[in-house]
Amino acid sequence: MYHNFSGKSDLYLACVQESFEKALTVFLGEEGQVPSLVDYMERRHQFYQQFPEHSHIFFEAMIATPEELEAEIAPQKEVFLNLNEQVCQKLLSESKLKDHIDEKQATAYLRLIQDMFRSYYLTVSSDNSLTNLVSGYEQQLSHVLEMMIYGIIEDDPSKKGET
Repeated sequence: MYHNFSGKSDLYLACVQESFEKALTVFLGEEGQVPSLVDYMERRHQFYQQFPEHSHIFFEAMIATPEELEAEIAPQKEVFLNLNEQVCQKLLSESKLKDHIDEKQATAYLRLIQDMFRSYYLTVSSDNSLTNLVSGYEQQLSHVLEMMIYGIIEDDPSKKGET
């Protein structure tokens, strides 16, 4: 094994590269285009279910990057952070924002929620199993995104003033 890799870190980085390439292929789909948010979340679930080993490496590298490999993994992570931004931009361009909110504010809000969710989830997760951590993260992320984007309160003007 060490004939092809200089050490454990080199082997891990090769696994990260392969996992990131596979994830990008699944996330972009057959058409290779930035997906809608709904398609993106479905493809993420598909990736985690069809490629559990790759998804574990991908998840760890994206969410809990080994500190000693951060510089080496950063360019690959940037590809996915950019994809997240593009998915958000697509959502915003296809949606009507409230009058007092512009695209820049909405983008900052989506980024903030994503970062807060990631930090919160990793802090409160008591399950040490990476499989359960990945699955739980993806399921909860879907729910949080839905509430974040579509709200939690029915916007019915006839109910204004009621508690």
